[in-house]
Amino acid sequence: MRKLLLILLFIPLITAGSFGTGIIDECIDLEIGCGNCTYVNISKIIYPNNTDAVTNVATTQSVDGVTYNYTFCNTTSYGEYHVYSFGDDDGYITLSEDEYDYFIITGSGFTFEQPKAIFYIAMIVLFGCIFILTLYLTTKLPSGNVTDGFDNIISINWLKYLRPVLFAIAWGLLLAIIFISSNLSLAYLGEDLVGDFLFTIYQVMFWMTIVFMPIWVMYIFISVFRDKETKKMIERGIDVPSKP
Repeated sequence: MRKLLLILLFIPLITAGSFGTGIIDECIDLEIGCGNCTYVNISKIIYPNNTDAVTNVATTQSVDGVTYNYTFCNTTSYGEYHVYSFGDDDGYITLSEDEYDYFIITGSGFTFEQPKAIFYIAMIVLFGCIFILTLYLTTKLPSGNVTDGFDNIISINWLKYLRPVLFAIAWGLLLAIIFISSNLSLAYLGEDLVGDFLFTIYQVMFWMTIVFMPIWVMYIFISVFRDKETKKMIERGIDVPSKP
């Protein structure tokens, strides 16, 4: 949570890039405008780690003669790529090592902008608060039937069946928190290790849910049936111990 809050503070510094945003390991089309040029070349494209991705490549002039296009496919790293280009604007070659355009590569093709960050983090915080509240309410519910001093059941406490329902809700909320966190990391933060780890946990928990949920529901129905039989026995005056 602390990491997410720190990231949120610096989100206004992240923009979409003058060439837009691309997806990791997918090509991105770079479009350079120069109405008075007969050609435009890209002198170099620099990876986020400041190493050269490509050098001295030509672009393709579009039909309108105003824009020049180049498709870049070496998007193997997350982050900001710098693009240096030059052309013969009005017959003069313009080239500057200090000026560049750039694009950003993320896992989703979207940048981690403040409105999206607030939404996703708010969802995690909201689900987290509901998760804690659900667990707290679960501890306040009875876990068994009402007994007398001899540990015999005197009445069925049906409120105890709210406990498994609340546990199921809490489990679903935990699944949602882990799923959103994994996708947030993979899609926006560029954290493969953290994102993959969280998504693996989500997958394990999801398949555990698929396997054990029918067993859990069946157990509840069997318990309800037994309590109905126990109630009938109590009404006939039979002592039923709380523990067999």
